[in-house]
Amino acid sequence: TATTITGLSNVTTYYFVVKAYSHVSGVTSAASNEVSATTGLPAPTGLQATVNGTGQVTLNWTGVGGASDYYVFFGTTSGNETSKSAAVTSTSSTITGLSSGTTYYFVVKAYSHSSGLTSAASNEVSATPN
Repeated sequence: TATTITGLSNVTTYYFVVKAYSHVSGVTSAASNEVSATTGLPAPTGLQATVNGTGQVTLNWTGVGGASDYYVFFGTTSGNETSKSAAVTSTSSTITGLSSGTTYYFVVKAYSHSSGLTSAASNEVSATPN
């Protein structure tokens, strides 16, 4: 009475019905009520940070199908990245204006304009700008 459907596209609405089938009689029932579900937006992966000059860190990550924008979140406490960058459409961003000698923690989230969905956070990385 349950199944998992795999191979679906990100950020897409799918509609489902169920029909019963009897192998003995070869008869198929009428369709059940229809339900819909929208697939989510996976988190970006492979986040890497590189110190890129005084007070700057460049971040690179692997993109997500269905994402229209990405946001970098950062802060000085691990797991508490509360500052948010402007939206970027590429899979790279340079954060400037950071304090030299301070360790910053970064995560990236994907966003889809068409669905309004935001992904979970990517892996966390840290960097200490010059």
